Amino acid sequence: MIASMVPELARKYELFAHAADIKENLESMYSENTRASRYAATKELVALRLREGASVHEHVLKMITLIEKLVNLDVVLPSELQVDLILLSLPSSYEQFIVNFNMNKLDPTLDVMLNMLVSYEATIKKEKSVLLTAPSGKKSSFSKKRKSSVPSKHFAKGGSSGSKSGKVSKQADDVCHHCGKPGHWRRNCKDYLDQKRSEKGMYFIEVNLSVDSSSWVLDTGCGSHLCNDLQLMARSRRLDVGETYLRMGNGARVAAEAIGTVYLSILNSDYQVVLNNCLYVLTLIRNLISIPVLDSEGFCFVFRSSVCLIQKDNKVICKGQIVNNLYELNLNEIPINTISAKGKNDSINPAQLWHARLGHISLRRMNEFARDGLFSLEDVKSLGTCESCLKGKMTKSPYKGQMERAEGLLDLIHTNVCGPLSVSARGGYSYFVTFTDDYSRYGFVYLMKYKSETFERVQRF
Repeated sequence: MIASMVPELARKYELFAHAADIKENLESMYSENTRASRYAATKELVALRLREGASVHEHVLKMITLIEKLVNLDVVLPSELQVDLILLSLPSSYEQFIVNFNMNKLDPTLDVMLNMLVSYEATIKKEKSVLLTAPSGKKSSFSKKRKSSVPSKHFAKGGSSGSKSGKVSKQADDVCHHCGKPGHWRRNCKDYLDQKRSEKGMYFIEVNLSVDSSSWVLDTGCGSHLCNDLQLMARSRRLDVGETYLRMGNGARVAAEAIGTVYLSILNSDYQVVLNNCLYVLTLIRNLISIPVLDSEGFCFVFRSSVCLIQKDNKVICKGQIVNNLYELNLNEIPINTISAKGKNDSINPAQLWHARLGHISLRRMNEFARDGLFSLEDVKSLGTCESCLKGKMTKSPYKGQMERAEGLLDLIHTNVCGPLSVSARGGYSYFVTFTDDYSRYGFVYLMKYKSETFERVQRF
């Protein structure tokens, strides 16, 4: 340690007996006050609030930076608490988003949370642009007429123009067509605007919360299969950040997090519906089955009487019924002769599956479960040899060989050359060679500037 220090520090620590004392003294001199840093970061994180109209993207990025700083300072912040801190910092215009977020019981990462808030911010700006539309043509013609009828040189007492006073008096005499009170028009009526905002909020909740998130919907405009649950995938691969993006209906871009294969098991059937190259998107409300992808695999679709029949080789594979104006796949009423998108899969022995799930239990316990009705005794009898059970019971024979040890001093010497080191020691030494006696375990260390000095050190030893 002393050899890697600058001369001023090296002279100071030459008299220290232990390296631990040197380390403690260095920490007291150069380490930052972690307690004060934690307090400052926590204070800034809790006090941070998003102003109305400000960018939610920059706000959430700043909060994520503070959260990561606290984690680096050994502060334990559960993922739910991190998300709650971000939600608490949002203004009142995001109340609808918070309600939907809590009722859907979402548990996204901070990156996904940032993407969701940016999408909702775009929705808010769109709604405000609708409310702040330009005046109608009727109003503009009225203003023109009023302006032309009153000369600009006539002013009322007090310095205000006659046209302006006439306009104010006209609005004061008008009656609102919504609440019936005088003094304002319907587009400026507080009750009318509150009613429109509440109607939009209720519609948003109904559309997003009254659906089954585990249902599968047939979609003609989707270019690939999409799911919102990673547990549905039998085989999956995580996608790199920015590798695959999806364009949503509101124009926002959402990143797919994984791709894999989904097996939709059919009740009372030996077949499965296989969805290959299915993308996992956390923010989806429903799972989507791409009709163009199934069409490319040879499936046919017949729409009649509010029912969509999916056929292949002149056989009805499954059907979808209209639920909330969408064709939802009914997995409970699929015929037994269902075939998958890639052909029939090999059936799995239920007893073998449960044997693996229960930690490779014994055959006696398997027979007890069969008598309880979990599976049939025939399935237990058809169980073959479990290779995992055999490997788990295998033992390794002990190694009885012994290493040759020296019986006297300097009978056997172990040596090693190390270098070049990234930081040179005092004097410019970048290599060292060690000599260890096998019998006494006593060692010698020689410093070297160049590797070519090794032979000279051996001769000295």
